[in-house]
Amino acid sequence: MVKLAQKTAERVEQLEKFSQEFETNPLILKFREEEQAKTNKQREEAASRVAEFQKELESVVASEKESGLTKELEQAEAEKQRIKAELDQERVRVLVLKNSLQSRIQAEKDVLFNTCHPDIDSAIEFFAKELTQLRSEGRTSTQRVGGKRNLVTEKKATRVKTNRPALLEAISYCQSAVQTLTNMKLEPVFDPKQVEKIKSNIPDPSQYTQIEGEKAFMVGDPPPAHEGDSLLKRLGIR
Repeated sequence: MVKLAQKTAERVEQLEKFSQEFETNPLILKFREEEQAKTNKQREEAASRVAEFQKELESVVASEKESGLTKELEQAEAEKQRIKAELDQERVRVLVLKNSLQSRIQAEKDVLFNTCHPDIDSAIEFFAKELTQLRSEGRTSTQRVGGKRNLVTEKKATRVKTNRPALLEAISYCQSAVQTLTNMKLEPVFDPKQVEKIKSNIPDPSQYTQIEGEKAFMVGDPPPAHEGDSLLKRLGIR
């Protein structure tokens, strides 16, 4: 163990001696001086360029200020903000005025609605009852007319008579009549003849319309008296 420690100490001593010799070697010292000189030169050149660029930057900034564009931009931005503020104020004014006028219009309409002639409300009630009856079950009527077979084209004509189109027309008329009568409440002068005319012009819901169709047939199809079934299904009757 003593010998190992002695050898280690000798090795360390040799390394320290070598390091000292390396640090004081003339070639090493000269190399380091040359590298430091290069570094100093690079730093001087970089510093010189920084000074040049800074001077150029200051010149550009001064040129921008002298051109007046920055000031014009600032003035334009200020004008934009001023106009925007005026526009916002105008929008608020218009909104307040709009709401006020709408409220006044509605108030006047309420007067007209509440003071309208009672015959208008009676007519509206009349059409409401008509709509209830027209929409009641069993108002749709259908009659099968039969059909003809064409053996050459292998098709058969189907025919049915139904009041469904007339019924729908009557319902639509009554709905429009209610709206028309409601609008009449806003008219200053009541016209009883117009009300009676509206009531008397209800389309007849019992009018039949014949509808024809055609479809292919095959041997074994039911007789013509039943050949309108598919058409009835399309009409929503069956």
